[in-house]
Order: sequence, then C-alpha cells, then structure tokens
Amino acid sequence: MKKPDREASRKLAVALVTDLFRHAEDVFSESPESALRFVRKARRAAERARVSVPGQFRRRFCRHCSSFWVPGKTVRVRLQKQKVVFYCLVCRHYFRLPYVAERKAGRRIK
Repeated sequence: MKKPDREASRKLAVALVTDLFRHAEDVFSESPESALRFVRKARRAAERARVSVPGQFRRRFCRHCSSFWVPGKTVRVRLQKQKVVFYCLVCRHYFRLPYVAERKAGRRIK
C-alpha cells in the first residue's frame, strides 16, 4: 500500500483547520461549547499533519485551554507598555505580543 502524498495531506489539513475555525465563528453565539470542540479538533488536525494554524486564526483561540476567543466575551484585550495583552476569561491565562516595531515605524495601533 502506497503512503499518501505528504504535501497533499498538509493542504487538506490546512483546509480542514480553516473550515473548523469558520464553523466555530458561526456557532459561537448559539453554543460556545461547540465552538470549543471545533477549535480543539482544528488544533488536533494541525498537529497530526504537522502544519501550523493559519495566521488569520492564530490569535483567535487560547493556547492554554483552546477556548475560542471573542473580544468582550471570552478574551480581554489591553495595551500595556508596548505590548498587546490578551487575557483569557476562561482559564485566566495571559498572552502578550510586543508592538515595538509598529511604534518605531511611526504607525498607529488601533
């Protein structure tokens, strides 16, 4: 039996991850638990295929508890001393991102 093509399986995994995150966005307002399941399935699919989660979805879930982030409902976003701080309201875990490069370039953060 021939092994499946690695590149094809990675493309399928990225497509699956994208679909699962889109389903999580659609379902969150009705059922946050279902959104959590979709995010966990997406992360698991990405791990199995050894691909990273697409950039547009990287900051849409907690890396600690896998909860789907919706600002104001499951995550608090604040600016502190040249960092963007994401605070998960489910597991109380912090995620910090620097924005020093944007400051040096003269861009405004909104």
